[in-house]
Amino acid sequence: MKYDREVFLVAEIGSVHGGSIGNAKALINMCANAGVDAVKFQTHIAHAETIRNAPTPPGFTGEPRYSYFERTGFTADEWRALYEHCQEQSIEFMSAPFSEKAVDLLERVGVCRYKIPSGEVTNLPMIQKIAKTKNQWFYPLG
Repeated sequence: MKYDREVFLVAEIGSVHGGSIGNAKALINMCANAGVDAVKFQTHIAHAETIRNAPTPPGFTGEPRYSYFERTGFTADEWRALYEHCQEQSIEFMSAPFSEKAVDLLERVGVCRYKIPSGEVTNLPMIQKIAKTKNQWFYPLG
């Protein structure tokens, strides 16, 4: 996609879709109508980044982290459908992977830009894998 302004607006969708493709598409539509250049999701693959009995952090109330990642994760076909929906809305699909397997999945989907999650900035194997893709990536400071 070609952009004609200096500011590139990215709307954070993350995982607020709750694992619903319908919700994710509706959020993409809202973001496109607001004039953003891209939407950014989070790509979690539960078994690739945590264990079932990992301690539940404070932000996860009522649901273990593993279960949350399973519930809000999408299959490769579902991610591809969201990518295509972004194309139809003329905005870029981006995601923040949280594992090397998530990078592999996003490469199959066709993502051309990654956001390095703050908590993964020391995950050198994942960052090296992203760097080998030749796609753009960034880690916002601040």
